[in-house]
Amino acid sequence: MPSPLRIQFVDDKKLIEATELIPNIKIRSKMVLELIRSYGLLERMHVVSSRLASTEELLSFHSPEYLEYLERLSSVDVDDMMETHNSNLENKQMIDFGFGYDCPMIKNVEKFAKIIAGGTLKAVDGLMSGNYDVAINWCGGWHHAQSTPYHSKK
Repeated sequence: MPSPLRIQFVDDKKLIEATELIPNIKIRSKMVLELIRSYGLLERMHVVSSRLASTEELLSFHSPEYLEYLERLSSVDVDDMMETHNSNLENKQMIDFGFGYDCPMIKNVEKFAKIIAGGTLKAVDGLMSGNYDVAINWCGGWHHAQSTPYHSKK
């Protein structure tokens, strides 16, 4: 009989709170966690806390322009910007950088990205260490940013 899978589950309050900022999915992460709990699956997994991704780690997957855009958005009132902007350039950047209906701009989007990416990188850390066969971050993958080559096009 094969040995049971060693499963790492990345979960903490920061991840749940971050995903609750996305209007279209509000409580989805909480609901998934409650479902996992109700089926007794947490007892079969090693639960670990997330970590923040560093800027250098984000640069492994995203262009400097994308990260500069996130930083700029984090320093403005996003709600006000969304209500008052009429710039075609701003609209193009929003689309180019993956923002839209199912991935809206949110306050402190740069920190949001570091929290969510950090959860996924924590899962990767568990797999790469060889300590786990499976690693799960249910809160990952909520955005549609493109890889560096896409953003490097002028």
